Amino acid sequence: MKVVTERTLSAHQRAGRDGGEMAFADGAKPCPFCGHAPAIELWPGGGPQKRMISCSNEDCKVQPRTTGETRREALDNWNERYNSEGREG
Repeated sequence: MKVVTERTLSAHQRAGRDGGEMAFADGAKPCPFCGHAPAIELWPGGGPQKRMISCSNEDCKVQPRTTGETRREALDNWNERYNSEGREG
């Protein structure tokens, strides 16, 4: 797994994705497109527990992100992967 650098995290925050509390998402799979570790933050578009997980690599071509009503739900959504046979987990 690739490590997210301070430079990458700072760029991520400057891009306006900083909900005030950004941290690396412990327990999350790496980005399926670039392999970098994702970041998790409060998501102001929801309730007080809503979180967003997104790729923290400023050079990722896709910049995927997902949300959840709770940290656990956001992690479950991020970690869900599909293969040719269907859901992988």
